[in-house]
Amino acid sequence: MVLKLDSLEKRDLSHCRNLVSISPLKLDSLERLVLSNCYKLESFPSVVDGFLGKLKTLFVKNCHNLRSIPALKLDSLENFDLSHCHNLVSISPLKLDSLENFDLSHCHNLVSISPLKLDSLEKLVLSNCYKLESFPSVVDGLLDKLKTLFVKNCHNLRSIPALKLDSLEKLDLSHCHKLVSISPLKLDSLEKLVLSNCYKLESFPSVVDGLLDKLKTLFVKNCHNLRSIPALKLDSLEKLDLLHCHNLVSISPLKLDSLEKLVLSNCYKLESFPSVVDGLLNKLKTLFVKNCHNLRNIPALKLDSLEKLDLSDCYKLESFPSVVDGLLDKLKFLNIVNCIMLRNIPRLSLTSLEHFNLSCCYRLESFPEILGEMRNIPRLHLDETPIKEFPFQFQTLTQPQRFVSCDCGYGRLPNRDVVMSESAELTIKAEEKMNQMQSSHVKYICVRNCKLSDEYLSISLMLFANVKELHITNCQFTVIPKSIEKCQFLWKIVLDDCKELMEMKGIPPCLRELSALNCILTSSCKSKLLNQKLHEAGNTRFRLPRAKIPEWFDHQCEAGKSISFWFCGKFPAIALCVVSPLTWGNSSEHLVRVIINGNTFFYTHGWQRVMGTQPDMYHLHLFHMQMEYFNDNMDKALLENKWNHAEVDFGFPFMFSGIHVLKEKSSMKDIRFTNPENDANTVHLGLSHATRAL
Repeated sequence: MVLKLDSLEKRDLSHCRNLVSISPLKLDSLERLVLSNCYKLESFPSVVDGFLGKLKTLFVKNCHNLRSIPALKLDSLENFDLSHCHNLVSISPLKLDSLENFDLSHCHNLVSISPLKLDSLEKLVLSNCYKLESFPSVVDGLLDKLKTLFVKNCHNLRSIPALKLDSLEKLDLSHCHKLVSISPLKLDSLEKLVLSNCYKLESFPSVVDGLLDKLKTLFVKNCHNLRSIPALKLDSLEKLDLLHCHNLVSISPLKLDSLEKLVLSNCYKLESFPSVVDGLLNKLKTLFVKNCHNLRNIPALKLDSLEKLDLSDCYKLESFPSVVDGLLDKLKFLNIVNCIMLRNIPRLSLTSLEHFNLSCCYRLESFPEILGEMRNIPRLHLDETPIKEFPFQFQTLTQPQRFVSCDCGYGRLPNRDVVMSESAELTIKAEEKMNQMQSSHVKYICVRNCKLSDEYLSISLMLFANVKELHITNCQFTVIPKSIEKCQFLWKIVLDDCKELMEMKGIPPCLRELSALNCILTSSCKSKLLNQKLHEAGNTRFRLPRAKIPEWFDHQCEAGKSISFWFCGKFPAIALCVVSPLTWGNSSEHLVRVIINGNTFFYTHGWQRVMGTQPDMYHLHLFHMQMEYFNDNMDKALLENKWNHAEVDFGFPFMFSGIHVLKEKSSMKDIRFTNPENDANTVHLGLSHATRAL
């Protein structure tokens, strides 16, 4: 029986999940038909005379069992969606003169498409048609109104025929793994071209007249067999990415007047940088040339707008690109890493530079001459680069925060005053000698992996008299000189892993934090550092090797994980000591657990973790505990006019621990170290010291 629905304009049968078939229809007036998500529908409804002359929209999405589309007259059809018809195998000839949008994505079993007449087509999507072997034949090859063509994840597609694509703006040919060739295309209007993961593609698509003068984005990735890029007119190109084209050998001269970003990455066989017409890249802001292992040179370029330059892992690159006028005034990021054959860098103007990494350039011995001032650079990395001297004027570095010269065995700072900002930091690695430099503004000094003389340390400390933090780690030296007393603002010293350090001859007047993990300090030195007057005065935090609990501590106990006491009123101001071969874990600040009358609170100890530093022996940890450093207000846990029980859990087992009451802030009468309920007399506690030599 034929259903006569001559006047019907819209028909929606979507989500009829058990619909298997539809009787023949007469639909002369139908403008919109939706058959989406009819999962069991096996065949398209038969239409009398095949005529759907007024139909403008046809959605047949997610009809998983639909196997074919019959021949239809669809003169007025504008939007046709057949996406996710997983079992659709073929499409019969269709008259689609008015079609504007055609979506065949995720038709996983679609093998062939009959010739189509698509004079009005603007968007065609053929993505995820895994079995499609050939591009649909188009009458006269004419797709002159097509603006968007997506042919993605068509794993068996082998070729693209010659097409007239005068209006095409976006072309994506991603993950067409067997695509070998693309016939010449006319792409006068193309703005974006993506060719990624076309593993067998050997040549770049031939473009009629080489004209791509409206192209703005060209992205080519993982085309492993692509050997060359032809000469192209790319007057409007803004972004060019050539990534992981392992066999790309050459790139013909290009005209790139509008280019803003150029990335050449993992093109292992590329020997020469693409020749740029007139050498003009005036608008280029980003240039990344990474992992081009055979690239030997980069021609002279004019890079007036360049902001980011990365030349990493170009092993055969012998010289830095010659920059016209030497001007890179807008450059903010400069990364030259693992260019192991690089011998020289010409003089440059880098007045805007903020990041400079010149690491692992093993043949580079001289630093480039820098024209003008460098006011913004926060750090300089020279890991394993054997720079012997720095000819540029460091006094022009008005905001350097870190100088990093890692494990190079060389490196001499210039013999001149260095003017640095108030927040300046100086970091030195693996340098045995440095010429003198002085700055009253340096607040942070870090020295690592060095062999230091007593004379060097003494002079250095006088030169940086206003330093606030001093970190000397994994260095070879024996004595901290008495001149350290002149560092009146120095409050923190870290000496971890200085395994030959025996003595500190002076103590800075403001010292509050000291860490000497794995040092071999003498007994007299440790006694001096554990002087009661030093620790009564303020909130100190000390870590000392093989030290005993000071005799002036009020209470001591043996092995365990926690120590207990009782108090009345407010939580007392106390100092704690713990002796253990362990230390606190991997958090940036360790937390000590304090249990008061069964309520748990956390106290921030304040030690910052130093990467790689673990104690080789037992250490004494001394720190203060005061109310203001708890994570929560403990008043709610306190009992009025009664004794409160407190248990301090350090988080690891200790050999010995101790408590000292800061008498200026808390009264001994309000603290007990045995349970007051077992004490018949309310008297001040007399303590016997059981000091243990370790």
